[in-house]
Amino acid sequence: MSWKSIIFAILLFLATICAHAQTDDLLWNPNPIKKKLQFTLDNSYNFGFGIEAEGFYNYSPGLLLMWRGGSHRQLLNLTAGAELLYQNPVRTNRRYHTISFGQFAPYAGLRINFFRHPSGSLYAEGDVSYNLNFEAKYHTHFSTQSQIIKKDTSRDSVLVRNHWGSAFKVGFVAESIDFGLYAKYDFKPSLNQKFIYEEPVYDYYSMGPAINERWCLGLYCIIYFRL
Repeated sequence: MSWKSIIFAILLFLATICAHAQTDDLLWNPNPIKKKLQFTLDNSYNFGFGIEAEGFYNYSPGLLLMWRGGSHRQLLNLTAGAELLYQNPVRTNRRYHTISFGQFAPYAGLRINFFRHPSGSLYAEGDVSYNLNFEAKYHTHFSTQSQIIKKDTSRDSVLVRNHWGSAFKVGFVAESIDFGLYAKYDFKPSLNQKFIYEEPVYDYYSMGPAINERWCLGLYCIIYFRL
């Protein structure tokens, strides 16, 4: 066997090893865009379940289910979810008329992780929701210092209406927990003011500013899990 044949066989063997070693292009020749897309796909199954509470003239405890697309270590995330709230007005005087109702609000939003750290990220988020209101109850109370003299409740679905809303959130998110504060604005009041004003069985003026409420403040805590 000639030296040329031996050298050619060695070069062929080395070329085969080099070709096999370069099959993983993400390690041999890193592509930032491709790696970022893969990182997003690997972290797109972030589902969370949590509790929240909001209020101003109305107070509303509730539950929420959410999804986040992407990792909290990336600049932008897509979010979506749904809230289930119980709306009930806050009143302190001894004689009042109020309306309580349930609210189911699916939403979608965009999150910006403006401060990212290995242990977690601070973010700002904007959401748009559609609020479906149901199970409206009209409550009449009259009480003294020691006891309630009269209490009456009636149901009427026309007392509330569905509407669009928006929310602005700021919070902190880590691997498995997410908590923050938010401000909400409804594009229309949830209570059907015109119907309540024109219907003689309801006392429009005794409801006070709660009947016109559009703003509220709230807080939430979410635990993430993977399916």
